[in-house]
Amino acid sequence: MSPTPRSAPQPRDWPAVVAVAGLLVILFGIGAVVMGLTFGAQFGDVQLPLLALLAAIPLCIVLPVFLWLDSFEREPGWLLALALAWGAVVATGFALIVNDVAYALAAMMGLPADAVTAVIVAPLVEESLKGAFLLGLWWFRPRQLNGVVDGVVYAGVVAAGFAFVENILYFAAALGEMGTSGLTATFIMRGLPSPFAHPLFTVCIGAAIGRATLARSGGWRFALPVLGWCLAVLLHGIWNLSVVLQAGWLLLYLLFEVPVFIGFIVFVVWVRRHELRHVSRHLEVYVRNGWLTGFEARMVGHAPERRRAAEWAQTAAGRDGRQAMREFQRVTTRLAHLRARLDRRHRSHGPVEWRPAPAWEVREVAQQQELLDRLPALRERFAGVQQPRN
Repeated sequence: MSPTPRSAPQPRDWPAVVAVAGLLVILFGIGAVVMGLTFGAQFGDVQLPLLALLAAIPLCIVLPVFLWLDSFEREPGWLLALALAWGAVVATGFALIVNDVAYALAAMMGLPADAVTAVIVAPLVEESLKGAFLLGLWWFRPRQLNGVVDGVVYAGVVAAGFAFVENILYFAAALGEMGTSGLTATFIMRGLPSPFAHPLFTVCIGAAIGRATLARSGGWRFALPVLGWCLAVLLHGIWNLSVVLQAGWLLLYLLFEVPVFIGFIVFVVWVRRHELRHVSRHLEVYVRNGWLTGFEARMVGHAPERRRAAEWAQTAAGRDGRQAMREFQRVTTRLAHLRARLDRRHRSHGPVEWRPAPAWEVREVAQQQELLDRLPALRERFAGVQQPRN
């Protein structure tokens, strides 16, 4: 357990907060203007509500998957909403600008503009813009990234927002050029067999950055995001190539994209279980200090045990007991992540009692105690113990 740090919390750096907020306003403003001009100028007579509804179908398939991945310790709702909006407004808006410029330059140079833009420019630009949110999160809110699963969740949500707006644009173009038959064909191609295409690409960046947050070597902290970005661009380029080569699309889809998607599912499930097992290990310090029992620490780090514990709590104390058990599991999972961050800090800078502590460390030590203080009341609720009335 960490003793109370010697330094007092420092005031928040408000100039930096204002600067970041101002930058976000500018980026979202530019993206919104670009999107407004695009819809207004090119698709003004198209039935946008219908197209948005069609684009929402794959979105409603993708988002629940990433929210399920986040179920053990939920990320802040406002940050997930910001990730979704970044993909839908900023990444899409700036990608439209760069892709259109690249298309015009390729046409002026006599190159096959469609192929160059789709296979080379779009993967580079779009994965960079989506990945920028992950880099910004790592830089400005590093304690929101507790490992690979968190990186995957944020990357998937960003990409889902990007794909939602991109699908609207594709559906609008198909409807305007080929009518209902073109819209139907485009929806079947983009909405049904490949709703996870964009998330699959960007997840490579998210997983790499999530792993980089745990790396001790500065070289790996730099190399992992670069490698993740390269893999995302490569997969995106191959996917777009399969669309450009229409004759071989189905073959490439079956022989490459389907195996990659299956591998992605296996990887995500494995990482989720792997990180959950580490939760139990980081809770051992609280077991030694009497805040948790050994069974509680093991239960929180094992998904089937978590489910069985919730079912037992519902039997013992009804729906409120089940909710209390779920909250108990989330609190202890959050404690494990917090403990892991403090331990990494102590390994690299020494025990907290030996040195002045930065403001974030002071806040997290205080937050640790707040979370520990919540555990007894939650135990009373899920065990069905009646609390005394005042």
